[in-house]
Amino acid sequence: MVPTLNRSRGQARGAETTDAPTVVGMAGIGLRSVGAAALISGFVLVCVTITFATPGVGIWRSAAAYALMVVSAAIVLRVTGDPLRPRATAVVAVTPALMILTGAPGLPASPLLPTTALTAAVAMVAAFLGVRHRVRVAIAAYLGSVATAVVVLPRSGTVGITTSTWITVGMPDLAVMISAVAFAVFIRHAALRIGAMRARTEREIAGRAAVAQADESVAQMVRLDEHARGLLSRIAEGSRLTDSERELCRLTEGRLRDAIRAPALDRPDLAQAVWAARGSGVSVTLLDDSDAASHADVPPDDPARLQIVDELCAAAVDLLSTMPRDSSITVRVHPRGRSPIGTIVARDAPHTLRRIFGADSETGDIRSSR
Repeated sequence: MVPTLNRSRGQARGAETTDAPTVVGMAGIGLRSVGAAALISGFVLVCVTITFATPGVGIWRSAAAYALMVVSAAIVLRVTGDPLRPRATAVVAVTPALMILTGAPGLPASPLLPTTALTAAVAMVAAFLGVRHRVRVAIAAYLGSVATAVVVLPRSGTVGITTSTWITVGMPDLAVMISAVAFAVFIRHAALRIGAMRARTEREIAGRAAVAQADESVAQMVRLDEHARGLLSRIAEGSRLTDSERELCRLTEGRLRDAIRAPALDRPDLAQAVWAARGSGVSVTLLDDSDAASHADVPPDDPARLQIVDELCAAAVDLLSTMPRDSSITVRVHPRGRSPIGTIVARDAPHTLRRIFGADSETGDIRSSR
């Protein structure tokens, strides 16, 4: 009886990683991407251009205000964790008020474009906190900036900009900030659900892989007990093996090598034919190169390819039953994406038979003599 030594290729790999993956957070909505950084940089550039191109603007005050915004944006983009860590949250939360204190006194009464740019920047900083799942802090930070404007503007010496004008200019930005925060919250909840489902799926796959690995280990141990334990015990005891036992060792070793080198050809009928042929003095080599230099265009479970491999195995079984002693035969499955898909080369001096199997050509034989 031929031992069946099936390979368990990679079933247990999923069991090696049983920890749940990190739940998708702010990275899931692309906040740490290059695109997000480019978007914020473009916004700051537009605000700075509008401000500095307007006559009468306090350049250094405005530059300091937008520098604070850049610092808060860098914190939001670089600091990991979801929600944003407390210290980073505190720094970003005070930025809107500091921007008002720094930049508002240097704004002219007319035109209002620099004022609009500053209020938009303040709203965006508050939106940063909402995107990083600090919604309450974001609302408090924005209201704090409004309160700061109420206190600072009447005393700033800036002619023409009243508190009511500042609030009127900033109202559209408040609406945009609320919309951005709400959208980020909805996206985050969806990302959390997706992450939870992915974690659950990976845990289920890992559990099934662990069960499959355990089952395969038990099956291999049963086969080892049935076919090789007796021989291994005699070898370990130092007993002298008979000729038949040495032959059985040779055939068992060959069967094990076949299972490792040619998993695509690891089939009971072919294994039985190979065992019988080797027992009768035929040199048999099985090779599976289907994983080498594979093409991504050809899936591993391509039905057409599998059918040709089935034909290859069936032809090998028929040919092995006719091979005489001292002959040799090589059965090979070629890498995916190549033609032919498989070949059989049988040598019986002085004759050589090469049989090809390919999806783009009919199966054919090439015979030659020395």
